[in-house]
Amino acid sequence: MNTQDIIAILALGGTIISTIFMLGQQAQKINEASKDLDHLFNKVRENSEELAKLEKAFIRTEQRVTFLEDRLYGEETIGRMRDR
Repeated sequence: MNTQDIIAILALGGTIISTIFMLGQQAQKINEASKDLDHLFNKVRENSEELAKLEKAFIRTEQRVTFLEDRLYGEETIGRMRDR
């Protein structure tokens, strides 16, 4: 075995080690991105549930206001006001 063969073998070994290291770094970045996405989806899910609760509260409030309008003004007056 001469010097060129030893250099070629070392270069090949270095390339293989570099490739393995780069794949490990990429896997680590993918894992971090996955954790970030999971956290983001959890936040979106929480906001979605909160929005659904607010929507229900708004509907209930609208129903109460309609009921109070009907009692205060009477159904005929409210009907005329809504038709405008």
